[in-house]
Amino acid sequence: MSLIADSLKKALKEKTFKGSPGINLLKNLGQKSKPTRSDSKEVKKFVLLIVVPASILVFLLVANPFAPKPKIINNPPVVAEIPPAPPTPAPPKRQIIKPPPAPPVASMAQKAMPKKIPEKGPVMEPGMKEILLEELDSKVEPIKPTPKKQKPVARVELKEPPDSPPAPIKFIRKPPVQKIIKAEATKKQEKVSQLPVKKKIKKIAAKKTKKAARELVASLPKKQKKVTFPATPEPKIFANSDYYFNRAIFYQQSKSWDKALSNYSKAAELSPDNADIYNNMGVIYKELKKYDRAIEEFLRAVYLNPNYAKPYNNIGVVYYAKEEFSSAIRNYQKAIKIDPKNLEALNNLAVVFKKLGQLEKAEAILKQALKMGASHAGTHYNMAVLYEEIGNNNSAVHFYREFAKLGSTSHPSLVQEVKEHIKTLK
Repeated sequence: MSLIADSLKKALKEKTFKGSPGINLLKNLGQKSKPTRSDSKEVKKFVLLIVVPASILVFLLVANPFAPKPKIINNPPVVAEIPPAPPTPAPPKRQIIKPPPAPPVASMAQKAMPKKIPEKGPVMEPGMKEILLEELDSKVEPIKPTPKKQKPVARVELKEPPDSPPAPIKFIRKPPVQKIIKAEATKKQEKVSQLPVKKKIKKIAAKKTKKAARELVASLPKKQKKVTFPATPEPKIFANSDYYFNRAIFYQQSKSWDKALSNYSKAAELSPDNADIYNNMGVIYKELKKYDRAIEEFLRAVYLNPNYAKPYNNIGVVYYAKEEFSSAIRNYQKAIKIDPKNLEALNNLAVVFKKLGQLEKAEAILKQALKMGASHAGTHYNMAVLYEEIGNNNSAVHFYREFAKLGSTSHPSLVQEVKEHIKTLK
């Protein structure tokens, strides 16, 4: 700028001519001026010194070429985004409604953007429209939850027949307050009286009425204590095996098995070589279905007295109950061998052969028993059962009648059943 100013100053200084000017307009009006060399030189100087610098100055002032150029920022096109939908209320338990997912507008816009964006404004693709955010907010409607469909409920209207007269109006008088209070008190008392004793005491104690609880406890019926007699000492005279043995038989007949066994054990302490004690104890264990213990007691009796037929017979009965028929037959035969007139062993052996289907052997053994003891009720009963199974009802009826005569005292209940059974065989 200083160079241009200096050139302008020089030009102004040179403009002051010495002497008369080269062109006098006032004097030479109407006369043609003749071009001289000095005039062309002055024009050139004027152009070079004034016009050119002035135009340069104007250009510099207007265009400002030395000013820093602004950086061009390629901003992406502004795309209106749809605001997110308001949160929907929680639907009912049975019906779950999921709102449709909003389309990702921003991601689609980013994919659709071209690589090179011109400097002037956002690029609008064909089919796109400018939307103001305010207009978009006004257009978007909040998603409303779909109402739950209720099932139609069948309503039944009861209509009275047209001919029926209207129901009469009843006026109900409310009882006075005192009566209501008394009725409630009586109801509470009835409820308390219906409760069990322990609950009554708990309810009364909860109300902190200790006196009432004590009175109630006192009013309860006291449990009667069991009458206990002092144990009488047994004198030495009763310390006898036969005494305990007879007591054991009495308890055994009344089926008091524990007392019978305790008395048998006391008798065994006093006379350990008595085989009848162990035999009778084995019979009790057989009734209690303790078969192994029963056989053990019978074997003790046999050990003490090998020629004792009853333990062998009883061992056979236990094996028959266990359905070990071969062992039962073997022990019955031992008992018969020791005592051929043992009618119990003979009848039991016949029953085993009948069970095995050997009816002829059973009949022969029972006839042998009848010869030895015609008054034995059990033999007549077994003969009747055998003949009934064979189909000889006449012989069966005969032996049933004989049993009824002989066993009226020993087997009264069985005799009554036999009499009723005879009627069916006639």
